[in-house]
Amino acid sequence: MNVLSAVNILTSQGQFDRQQAEATVKAMIELLDKTASSDDLALQKAETRAVIAEVRVSAAELKSELIRWVVSVGILQFTLISALILKLVG
Repeated sequence: MNVLSAVNILTSQGQFDRQQAEATVKAMIELLDKTASSDDLALQKAETRAVIAEVRVSAAELKSELIRWVVSVGILQFTLISALILKLVG
């Protein structure tokens, strides 16, 4: 968008004087510069999906480790209870 043509459009309708039109157009340009483009959003979406995939892998690893610990503690608990029962009986 041409800045001069935007200013001329605003001033030609009589609702803005030249200074107001220039300030309005500058504010609109700054706002548009700060607005994310579709490419920015696509890049952010891809990065977010990559992070989600990493979190899922990490969660799967933690799940398998937790299962190993639970099984190990269960075996240890069974062994200790069996030893106590044998000691009490024998």
